Amino acid sequence: MKICELLLKNFGKFENKSISFSEGIQVLHGENESGKSTLHSFIKGMLFGIERGRGRAANHDTYSKYEPWENSSYYAGRIVFETGGRHFILDRSFDKYGRKASLVCQEDAEELSVKDGDLVMLLNGLDASGFDDTVSVAQLKARPGMSLAAELKN
Repeated sequence: MKICELLLKNFGKFENKSISFSEGIQVLHGENESGKSTLHSFIKGMLFGIERGRGRAANHDTYSKYEPWENSSYYAGRIVFETGGRHFILDRSFDKYGRKASLVCQEDAEELSVKDGDLVMLLNGLDASGFDDTVSVAQLKARPGMSLAAELKN
């Protein structure tokens, strides 16, 4: 999978922020509080969703941490990625009242179903944990070990 473009419609401190990626490995860097962790969480949230915690846990969960600073009722984004020689557009709304996801192939406008596992298929079964340990390694978050070795081998 290759991420081509991000559109943070309303996520954390970002509103209508578009980022395009070039070929090769991407390294995000910048000053403290510039949005690096927000971008990392956005990509992961777009691919795997973001669930709101319950009770006291909701005060410090990922959903609450990246809830938009402005217009919190509109919490959404888009990611364009390439896999298998085809480009896909994934739109997600994280809104607690209208959470939804749509997935469309750019080449033929075929609508796929995130709910029925089409995104999981396009990601070759990659889950959020595997994503954290391989595709996107956040600073001080890598967990190498035998389970990772087995997953990479698979």
